[in-house]
Amino acid sequence: MNPTQDASHGRRRYERKHVLLAGRLLRGEDTVPCLVTDISANGARIMLDRCPGGDRFGALHIDRFGLFTGEVRWSGDGSAGIRFLDRPKTVAAAVAAVLPFTGMGEALTDAA
Repeated sequence: MNPTQDASHGRRRYERKHVLLAGRLLRGEDTVPCLVTDISANGARIMLDRCPGGDRFGALHIDRFGLFTGEVRWSGDGSAGIRFLDRPKTVAAAVAAVLPFTGMGEALTDAA
């Protein structure tokens, strides 16, 4: 995956891949089940019933991938945007190992 600009937002560094993966958003002592609807080397969009309270920092556990530290950048209308604090190369490697068809393995050479 090559770093790319999103034409509609002009601020995406890494291409997002559409997925449907079960996960959990953890913030403070609160954990909420979620569905990961897209993922990139530096973030994810999730669907959830409610955003857990606590600090904006937390973690996103994605079944089959593991735990990624992150920051809730926005939330509303049953979804939220997570920016990963883990290195993009680490995230890309975890995703490519389980879902090689996403092309995220290419990010291993492009991600910092």
